[in-house]
Amino acid sequence: MRRLAALCLSSLAPTSALGFAAYSEATLPNGLRVVLIEHHANPMVASSVVVGAGAIHEPAGRSGASHLLEHLLFDGTATRTQRQLYDEVDRYGAYNNATTRDDHTLFQLLIQKEFAAQGLAIQADMLFNSTIAPESFEKERGIVFEEMARDASDPGYAAAQAFRAFAWAGTPLAEPILGTRESLAGVSREEVVAYYRERYVPSNMLLVVMGDFDSQAMLDLVRKTFGAAAVPKRRRPAGGDAREPGHPRPG
Repeated sequence: MRRLAALCLSSLAPTSALGFAAYSEATLPNGLRVVLIEHHANPMVASSVVVGAGAIHEPAGRSGASHLLEHLLFDGTATRTQRQLYDEVDRYGAYNNATTRDDHTLFQLLIQKEFAAQGLAIQADMLFNSTIAPESFEKERGIVFEEMARDASDPGYAAAQAFRAFAWAGTPLAEPILGTRESLAGVSREEVVAYYRERYVPSNMLLVVMGDFDSQAMLDLVRKTFGAAAVPKRRRPAGGDAREPGHPRPG
């Protein structure tokens, strides 16, 4: 997570040529690390949340759980149905997406600065309050199966996966990010919910906000949205962290 954070920050390092006005870091009481970068070139705000939930964190035999969970977080929260979530994002003209990788899941939201408060509220709600309803679980599992079938038809993907399996043999990195049909079929909603509660906690996240804003005002806004997430009681994950020590990391 620290290496990933360093990469994110180095790629966003302020330079006078780009006109960055201010750069600041903070850690909220709930453990969330926050990086704020003022960039006044256009009236937009980009919020990127790096979550320490990727292939290397998944329970043994449950590869693909991180990617499946990424899908599920767009399917509704305790206060917003999936339709309400999508409609609200469209109403503000925002871009809201995510991607899963070996050692993290990245959530990205781009929105006009006038609607930054609404955008951060939506993003925080998705990350901390998703319901992972049973009907959504089976639907998203089916969608991932379709993605697997699409990738299987690409010779380039097959070659890349063969190299992955060889280079990282014996580690979680040998498995595809999407998982296998066997691992995805075998994972239960209860296992994914437990994984969600273990990994999607403020202290396991890095929030980078960049755009046209005043840093102090933005930090206050982050405290009201992401800072409202409670600090859970920590417990040993079911097969997650126990596999991490000594495992090779990408890059």
